[in-house]
Amino acid sequence: MDYYLGIDISKASFDAYLIGPKKTKHRTFTNNAAGFNMLSDWLRSFEVDVVHACMEATGRYWEHLAEHLYQTGHQVSAINPARIKGFSQSLLSRLKTDKADAEIIALFCQALKPRLWKPLATHSRELQELVRHQSNIRQTMQREKNRLQFGITSASLIKVLEDHVQFLTSQLEELEQRIKELVASNQELSSQCVLLLSIPGVGLKTALSFLSEIGEVANFSSTKQLVAYAGLAPSEKSSGSSIRKHARISKIGNSRLRKALYFPAMVAEVSNPTIAEFSSRLKLSGLKPMPRIIASMRKLLHIMFGVLKNKTVFRPIAA
Repeated sequence: MDYYLGIDISKASFDAYLIGPKKTKHRTFTNNAAGFNMLSDWLRSFEVDVVHACMEATGRYWEHLAEHLYQTGHQVSAINPARIKGFSQSLLSRLKTDKADAEIIALFCQALKPRLWKPLATHSRELQELVRHQSNIRQTMQREKNRLQFGITSASLIKVLEDHVQFLTSQLEELEQRIKELVASNQELSSQCVLLLSIPGVGLKTALSFLSEIGEVANFSSTKQLVAYAGLAPSEKSSGSSIRKHARISKIGNSRLRKALYFPAMVAEVSNPTIAEFSSRLKLSGLKPMPRIIASMRKLLHIMFGVLKNKTVFRPIAA
């Protein structure tokens, strides 16, 4: 690969910084279809057939541009912003402009050649959007219910909040029906749900949240990679004789996936023989409750990955 493209993207526009064999170029484009086409024309003007493009995976602003670049034959990487920040600090960069950020991303891409991204399958993207919106509505409805329970005395406001809760309830019911129809209409999703529901402690809500966040299980070559993606990998800090901190999870990963596994792991410690035996051994070793639950979350993640990767239902095996 001779050309690397760093992209610093925002809601309205994005800055593109191109590093080639002999020279560099920079230009700003609008973050819409017209801007995407102008970017393609701009790359062609330098006779760039294939470029490795990198951008930070923040929010949703980057997704349409990434899809456009992928569909037009370019290589794309979507990077955790923490990696870009660390790389920038290693270069002792003092500039903080859109152009400078795009250049840092391009240099990161050139130096480290990060893992390539590919868009989700249509059914996986739809499931992700539906399940995430369902979760957002649940959170909004809980906030409204909390307001009704504490401190509201205005009869007019109470009526508004009650109507809003009723509306959100109907929205949840409609979303649930759409999700069920999507799963029923897609053989792959249906089969994956059956496999996951064979695991004690995993219900339909957990199975759907898991599938919506991992996208395609084939994207992960090992459980270690999936654990890191979920932010459940241990993070140890020790140096010499003065720094000896307890290991904690990194939390550098998908917080929605961690949240989806928390309560199911607690249930699995009772209902799932494999995790129950595993948790009991940790308890006997003196491990405190919270680290034990986190370990059970990782164990449950291993099991969920295993049944999907091997395409076989769960069979209890002592840990």
